[in-house]
This record gives sequence, structure tokens and C-alpha cells, in this order.
Amino acid sequence: MIGKSEVLYHYTTLDTFANIIKSKKFRLCDITKSNDPLEGVYMIQALENAYHKLYHDNKISKEEHLMINRAFFRFSEMIASQGRNRDFYGAASFCIPSHELLMLRSYANNGKGVALGVPILTLETLAKNDPHLEFKKIEYLSDKEIDEKASGFWMTKVLTWKKQYSNLDDKMLSKFVKEIEEFYRESYFIKNKVNEDEQEYRLLYKCHDLFEICLPGVDRYVPENIDFIQSDNDLKAYYEITVGDGDDAPFHFCNIVIGPKCNATEEEINVFLRRHGIKDVSVFKNSWTQMR
Repeated sequence: MIGKSEVLYHYTTLDTFANIIKSKKFRLCDITKSNDPLEGVYMIQALENAYHKLYHDNKISKEEHLMINRAFFRFSEMIASQGRNRDFYGAASFCIPSHELLMLRSYANNGKGVALGVPILTLETLAKNDPHLEFKKIEYLSDKEIDEKASGFWMTKVLTWKKQYSNLDDKMLSKFVKEIEEFYRESYFIKNKVNEDEQEYRLLYKCHDLFEICLPGVDRYVPENIDFIQSDNDLKAYYEITVGDGDDAPFHFCNIVIGPKCNATEEEINVFLRRHGIKDVSVFKNSWTQMR
């Protein structure tokens, strides 16, 4: 168990770190365009596979299968628009420093980047004060456990829904679809067990219907804190959180650990931070023993 006074770490490149400090903005990037192509996809697949398998294995009746199929089809239509999710999910990962060298190699440019320490209480308070943010520890499940979780969801819902099946009007169907959506949202805090060593926590932001089809001439409100970065062939949305200095700031760094292959010295990082108005941060070269 990690205490509320302890620190979680976000691993990043030196370039990204410099941009965060200069702009005073920390980004939660579109999770569906992360390095893991299954983010936002695998639980939908697991849900769809599960109810078909339950019917094939005679665990649910034909009537129940049709009921689930109807609700799942409505859910699929509701969350998708032109091949992607209508809702925007932006996320950032923070990890317990138990496999720090592996994390620096994997997520901080092969050890040339840095690890940014954030008090866990800061992250919990940030999410508590913003209804669009959620902060939780990742649950690591095997493929079998993911399938069982999806099957268990359907079996639990069938017991509730079939009592009302004869009156499954559009209003009732929308209620069932909402329950599927809530279960699906929880999947953003589930990862495969092969990644268990990362011991990740996730800060998640949701903007409802950001990518819904937009008609010409119709105003669309886009939150001020949402913007985009571009690559050669894509745009990636992100949500910005303002970075402050010291414990009184809603979001701040308390530690910065320099990767073992990073050429920047502690003194250079300290001067860089002060140049941009950040003073209350401890800077260490990669020496995790002293931090535990």
C-alpha cells in the first residue's frame, strides 16, 4: 500500500519536461492514441465476445441474447462517430518507483529523460475538485480475468433487465445503455497483467461528445483547456492542467529525478526551474535508494 503522503512518478523525455516547465502546462493526452492500440478497444471486444459466448454455452436464453444485443448495438452507436470514440478521454500515468530503471528506459527516452514526482494527495485532490477528472490505481487482469469480468457484467445485468424486458421501451433501453457505458469507462483503469510491474495510477479526464459529428453552422463548445498537437498524418487532442510551485498549487512537482543517461546536471535543472519561476522542487540524479 502506498501512503497518501508518498510520491508517484511520471516518466517523460527531456524535451517534454522542458515544455512543461516553460509553458506551466501538464498534458493529459488522448488515451485512444497512446502507444497501446488496445486502449478503449479491448473491453468493447471483450463485452461483445462475452455475450455471444454466453449464448453459445447456453448460459443465457435467446430472448436474453437479443436483449443484450439490442442494448450493445445502441451503446456502440452512441460511443462511436466516424470510426472513433465520441467522448474524449485524456490520460497521464503515474507510477510507484519500484521498477524505476525499467520505467526510465521505457518511457523516458531510454534513460535520457526524467521522472517527475507528484504527491499522491495532490492527484487525489485534483480529481476530487474537478468532476471531469478521475484518479485511480490500475487493475491488472489476465486475458481470462478480463473475459470473466465482461461475462460477469452481462450475467448480473441479465438478472435485472429481464424482469423489465416486456417493458423495454426506448427510455428503459437508454438506462441499460448508460450502465454499459459506465462499465466501459472503468476499462480505462484496467490493463493486462503482463504490465503489472509498472504499478500504475492513472489520471483520467473525460469530455462528453467532443468528437460527435458537427454540422456546418452549428456552434460547438470546446473547453478552453483542450487543444491539439499534430504529427505528419494525425491530430492528437490533449487536456491541459496548470503547473504551479509549492504545496499550495493545485498541481505541482515535488521531486525531479534525472535519468542515468541524461547529460543535464542537478545544478542545470535547478537553474532552469528557477528561470521559469519554480523553486520548491528537489532535484536528484538517478539514485532512488535515497528517496525511499
